[in-house]
Amino acid sequence: MKLTFFDIETYNELFCFCGITYNSEDHSEVSRLCVHSDFKTGVVDQFDFDKINDYLMNAGDFILSYNGTRFDLPVLAKMKSDIKKMCQTSQSYIHEDANMLIS
Repeated sequence: MKLTFFDIETYNELFCFCGITYNSEDHSEVSRLCVHSDFKTGVVDQFDFDKINDYLMNAGDFILSYNGTRFDLPVLAKMKSDIKKMCQTSQSYIHEDANMLIS
């Protein structure tokens, strides 16, 4: 059984997505992904978001996260909407959206 664990972190200066997929039958790592906003510009573009989307679409049997339905998935959905409109988004916008979810 393939289990995928992921988390996102949103800071005013940085957005980061990290995921790891683990095979519970043979106790091996299947894949891992780390995507972050550009350190100089703070941008997450369509290419970066497609990596995240593809990773989750091919995640396997279970996707696990801490507070994913209340935080991580809504932030990713808003990012997808912004990127669809403008072909990119900024970590400062991501951070603002995340803060509104927390409030």
